[in-house]
Amino acid sequence: MDYLLTFHTQLDAIIARKKLKAKDLNTKLSPVPRALSSSCGTCAKVYNAKLEDLIVLEVEGIYKIDGDKYIKEVENE
Repeated sequence: MDYLLTFHTQLDAIIARKKLKAKDLNTKLSPVPRALSSSCGTCAKVYNAKLEDLIVLEVEGIYKIDGDKYIKEVENE
């Protein structure tokens, strides 16, 4: 499954990318789509991942990518 992660800070995004790459997960940082909002404006797209691998990260939200739609899976305060 492909996911989009939003973060509270850019540092959180950079740390998450490093941790995901260490797990050999294909990850790309990019601007947050207009349909979503994020505190820092940076998101990570993670391809062919399991939700369990993502929940342990410091994220603002986790969204499943379904074509050009984003379905909220997890939201942290």
